[in-house]
Amino acid sequence: MFIILDGRPAFWYRGTGIGNYTHELIDNLTTIDSKNEYFVLVPENKKWTHSPRNFTFYPLMVNDAINFWERCINGEINIKLPVDIYHIPQNGIGLNLREVDKLLITLHDIIPFRMPETCNPKYLEIFKKEIPKIVESSKGIITVSEFSKKDIIDYFKIPESKVHVTKLAAETIYSPVNKNISKKFLKYNYGIDDDYILYVGGISRRKNLITLLNSFEKFIKSSNKKVKLVIAGNKSFYYPALEKRTSELGISSSVIYPGFIPIEYMPYFYSSAICLVYPSLYEGFGLPPVEALACGTPVISSSATSLCEILEDCALYFDPYDETDMSECMEKIIDDLLLREKLIKNGFSLTKKLTWENTARETLKIYESL
Repeated sequence: MFIILDGRPAFWYRGTGIGNYTHELIDNLTTIDSKNEYFVLVPENKKWTHSPRNFTFYPLMVNDAINFWERCINGEINIKLPVDIYHIPQNGIGLNLREVDKLLITLHDIIPFRMPETCNPKYLEIFKKEIPKIVESSKGIITVSEFSKKDIIDYFKIPESKVHVTKLAAETIYSPVNKNISKKFLKYNYGIDDDYILYVGGISRRKNLITLLNSFEKFIKSSNKKVKLVIAGNKSFYYPALEKRTSELGISSSVIYPGFIPIEYMPYFYSSAICLVYPSLYEGFGLPPVEALACGTPVISSSATSLCEILEDCALYFDPYDETDMSECMEKIIDDLLLREKLIKNGFSLTKKLTWENTARETLKIYESL
């Protein structure tokens, strides 16, 4: 087969779900598949670390669009080669390739259709305009959980046979780091010198962070414990609302916003944390909890959408709309040592099953089936 893969998100969006997925998929395909020919689109002046003979990395001129999605759809490319499959990993938004019979997309979720009020307006506009046409014209759709598969089938009224599931995984960088080393690293680089509960992910309404702040305020009042809350993520347009609510609750001295954390620093943040809290209202998969588990950090999680399916018996679950339930989970995870040990043990078992090599092998089976 001759497969074209849009690899640009691996460079543009590294450190986010779509960027990490694209990077790890391609990286593992270079390791497991020496038979098929791959033509991987990358931004100009970017190179892949590992480049076998059957992989060609084709640099595309970067246009001056600031928005990621505008970059992806800005332009058309003509490739005079017999293309068997054109795989777009970033929710199907990509370059227009002429005469491609088999378009395969990875549609991670359909949040813009289910929760439009939580999306960036520009992203929402592009998604709602382009995705229905792309879904209709694609020969196959990959998604990341059984929940997302059902959601996509129900919304677009398409055959079940058209949608395939390949679950995600934590990268190999995510493993336990000695707590003393982690704490020294965070104190030196971020000035964090306290015990803390950690949130990692996007800063948006969908992530339910206002409820998290309300719950954390209840927790520190009822428990009287000296614990901080670290909310790590890119300070997006929604960030001022969080800062305002933090001030209103009188907990500014107990909440830390370090911004976006480079991927190589994340194991230190996970390994030092008391636990990861993940209050999201909607997830197609939810990578941060899996990364935390790989670092030996227990997880308390929303019970919404795909999260129970993905995390199985490796998390303590709460109703994301119930501030008291979330607050009580914070207290329980700190006080119950046996529960912490059980969740950590179960988490290691789960992350051994969820690997990027398995994701790549399942994806290769889908290529062959098409």
